[in-house]
Amino acid sequence: MAASEESCDENPDFAVICSFIEKFGDECGVNVTIPCLQQMLEDTKNVHEDLAELHIHLLRRGRKRVTKERWEKCLIKFCHEYSSVDAWELERFGYKKAKLSVKLEVLKRLLELQFDSNVKFKTEVNKHDARSLRIPPIGRDIDGQIYWYQLDKDCNMRLYRQGVDDEESTWQLVCS
Repeated sequence: MAASEESCDENPDFAVICSFIEKFGDECGVNVTIPCLQQMLEDTKNVHEDLAELHIHLLRRGRKRVTKERWEKCLIKFCHEYSSVDAWELERFGYKKAKLSVKLEVLKRLLELQFDSNVKFKTEVNKHDARSLRIPPIGRDIDGQIYWYQLDKDCNMRLYRQGVDDEESTWQLVCS
């Protein structure tokens, strides 16, 4: 169940999702700003209609049959394809009360599904050079930490720092 103090700022999957939207949002039909998406995902009192529509849109583009009334059931079925734990979380608590990390994982997987199942999207992506598809970091500091920059269509900016540790990579929002 989602904790009220959970924040997208602390989860690198949110940055991955925002990067996908920045790079492929137009080709995929996903146009949402960073603050709007963050607010909708972190809300544990309501499932915003636009967020439900986003999931339905991505499920349909990924060749899944879904209706507005049964989108959460379809999402659970989709989750079973990659994680019974995420599917259990959604079944038990519902999307609204699910952990933020589960919501982010589900959304990230739905976006990744577009590469495999959305023919129109794949055709557009395949027109690009492989190097142009990856968003490069903006630089490194003297300690080897990597910096990533995001800017959405409404000029909302985020700067992340990725620490390169021997055991585990750390991820931190520096400013937004």
